[in-house]
Amino acid sequence: MAYALRCVLVPASIAALAVCGVARGQEWQRGVTVDPDSVEELTAAVVENAAGFHFAVARATASERTLGFFRLPASDRDFLDPRRPLTARIDEEPARQLVRVAGGLKSLSFRLWDGQGEPVIGPLRELMEGREITFEYPLHGGGHKNVTLPLLGAKAVIADVLGVQEEIDTIARDLAMARTEAVEGCLAIAKKKAREKCMTSLVECKDAASADELQSCLE
Repeated sequence: MAYALRCVLVPASIAALAVCGVARGQEWQRGVTVDPDSVEELTAAVVENAAGFHFAVARATASERTLGFFRLPASDRDFLDPRRPLTARIDEEPARQLVRVAGGLKSLSFRLWDGQGEPVIGPLRELMEGREITFEYPLHGGGHKNVTLPLLGAKAVIADVLGVQEEIDTIARDLAMARTEAVEGCLAIAKKKAREKCMTSLVECKDAASADELQSCLE
């Protein structure tokens, strides 16, 4: 069932933003959100629960990178503490601190993806593949609260809004994971010359088309 979008302007004294989302229910939709940094409207994949908690995914203003946007209900008496981090947990995975980009007392944005190539692995792909996301947000004055929002249906909407592939094949995912593990292995080498040699080998193996090919090239 589709629902009409609603938008409510919040006074600039609280935060320059527009509350735009699904009027009822918790379905992901193509809609708009407002970048708390530039105060510009962005085309976004949006979900909002019945209480008015808003989560959106969109490309940043004048940039290829993709950000997440978390917002408290306009009518909520709580305010965010901009000095402390927002954390998120997808399904049963460990919670992670999100890298804040901008925000105020009612909303904030955080990094999801650098926008290069396809989001084969990483936070954005985990979001697209998940069932639900739980945010733990810091309250102004101390303490935290949690809110859980659905991710079912997010994949198709996010792929449409960002213009990325909805599905990623196993070979591409395994290769990306192998490259990430190889880079982490190189960076963990204490000796500078050995570390640089390891990274050079990775560059020379950039044309590997699978995880097995990468491993063979590095041996």
